[in-house]
Amino acid sequence: MPALTVSMRSRMAMLLSNQLMRMPEGWSGSQWAWRLAVDAVAFMPIYLSFGRLVTPFTYDYYLEQMAGLTAPGLGQILPVLFARSVLSLAASLPVLVT
Repeated sequence: MPALTVSMRSRMAMLLSNQLMRMPEGWSGSQWAWRLAVDAVAFMPIYLSFGRLVTPFTYDYYLEQMAGLTAPGLGQILPVLFARSVLSLAASLPVLVT
């Protein structure tokens, strides 16, 4: 699964700009910051889109509150998802840079 994430991120970077794929030698702090912010934010709609694909299979469990499950709202999902995307980016950054 992490390899799929790295592959999707590299393809997105190529689509966003050819500059994202060149070697990062000499990038300033602000250049790194905006690239990392775009990557962290771009992960969120991709994750939500795939989550929508599994909703038909899982949402009934949330409606029935099986095992105490309740459907989280966007107010709960987005902050956790942003933190997850930043951590995922930090873990995959060495692969993306080389």
